[in-house]
Amino acid sequence: MFSLGDIVMYGTSGACKILAEEEKEFFGKSEPCFVLESVFQNKIRIFVPKQNELLMSRMRKPLTKKEATAMLKNLPDAYEVYPVSDIERKQMYSEILASGDQKKIIAIIKTIKNKKIEQIENKKKLHQCDEVILREAKKLIHDEFALALGIERDKIEEYIENGAL
Repeated sequence: MFSLGDIVMYGTSGACKILAEEEKEFFGKSEPCFVLESVFQNKIRIFVPKQNELLMSRMRKPLTKKEATAMLKNLPDAYEVYPVSDIERKQMYSEILASGDQKKIIAIIKTIKNKKIEQIENKKKLHQCDEVILREAKKLIHDEFALALGIERDKIEEYIENGAL
């Protein structure tokens, strides 16, 4: 399914390149692993044991250009969900980020951005946990859409704002 040199999305780490396959020792046991390196963050390496189904399930192929374009066209229709409880919201949003479900991550971004506008209008600040989740969600979406669309990562937010909304 995955080969050396492939670009993959890995959990909340975002876009990674498969650099190697090597044996790595975990808890005294040697296991074959994929060695991933972050595409957009300097020299962050991740070792994914190939026999660990949970960790392997977090690794997937990124969106294609066609899929990313279709998703951008549907951005205005993304639903909003904002649980009232900070704890419930943080848990729910963290699970969505870990799942890698782009549609739900986009919904989180849309929801928190709208909540931020509402808070500013009421002369209030957005909760710190929402700011952190928003940053993480944007990073994941920007990584994936930059790859899929061939746009520099630091220009993707402007592209999405101007072209999709």
